[in-house]
Amino acid sequence: MARATPRFFDSNPDWFDFVPRESRFFVAWERSSAAADRIFAHWAFDIHDLEDRGRREIGFIPRPLKMPTERLLADEGVSVHRLMERIKAIDTEIDLPFAWFFLMTHDHWFDPNVGHAIAARSSMSRSLARHRCGSPKEADKNLRGTLG
Repeated sequence: MARATPRFFDSNPDWFDFVPRESRFFVAWERSSAAADRIFAHWAFDIHDLEDRGRREIGFIPRPLKMPTERLLADEGVSVHRLMERIKAIDTEIDLPFAWFFLMTHDHWFDPNVGHAIAARSSMSRSLARHRCGSPKEADKNLRGTLG
């Protein structure tokens, strides 16, 4: 009697949804306003090739070539508008549009709550703009310059 064995995709239903973090870094770069600059002009990559319990992992840790002078914290009661002013100042200091987002991938540069607050504000702004403009496409066009 043949024994039923689970198929690979039955055991791993999310296989095609998984995107390695290294790929997400480059995809995010290409989709952002930072893409006008060469990625290697702003980032170095610590490459690792490890083997643990018979599994090989090849990856990297992105390292900024230029760091902001101070860490960005989401202080108690600080407004989202103030946080957005701070991230624009960091972009200017680093001389790279959208630098704050990539620095946020290094939790020691940004308090994770900064990203959460800005994402919530961005989502709320898009919803309001869509309501005012009537179409998501028009709303996104109008918001493009506002959110970086």
